Amino acid sequence: MKTILIGEAQPRVGTRPWEGRSGRRLEKLIGLPAGTLHRFFDLRNALKAWPGHTGQRGDAFPERRAAKGLLKIVHGMEEGASAIVCSRRLALSIGLEAAPCTWVRTDAETYLGVLPHPSGVNRWWNDPKHRRDAAVFMKMAAAESWLNWSKRNDPTGHRRALSIGAFVAQGKDSPALRVARAHAFLSAAVRREMEQQ
Repeated sequence: MKTILIGEAQPRVGTRPWEGRSGRRLEKLIGLPAGTLHRFFDLRNALKAWPGHTGQRGDAFPERRAAKGLLKIVHGMEEGASAIVCSRRLALSIGLEAAPCTWVRTDAETYLGVLPHPSGVNRWWNDPKHRRDAAVFMKMAAAESWLNWSKRNDPTGHRRALSIGAFVAQGKDSPALRVARAHAFLSAAVRREMEQQ
């Protein structure tokens, strides 16, 4: 199963979740070709329609409706599944107070990560260290998501990625090595996805 990437609402333009600027920013952050985010994540939104502007910078946020939509997604997750809530205020709407770029295990044995909204409005993204942390977090999430999906749906690509990852994993494990392995898995996955086009 793919990791679920949960945004606040549909973009103003487009028919699929994450089809606008925020989706393109995430693709660039992870290092994915344009238009391929959906190949690595299950893309969802808490709100099915764009809620409009606030009158200031950013979009309106009907918190109760958003929380209800998010909980519907979270409660529908299988045991062992993971999801990234890409909005601090959306996460807080259901009491999820995890720090950015971290995972929390729920009572239902699912995993929820939090990432500040990538629209460009949130000032968290102005810090270069935060951007680096987010890139590592999302690259590792994308690699794991694709590996989980390919195990069921693309055994050849899965075995190829595992063999590359095993080569990178020679020696003692460490945070830096886990990042390198995620890069290797992700590179193999991108190549495989391009072959499938």
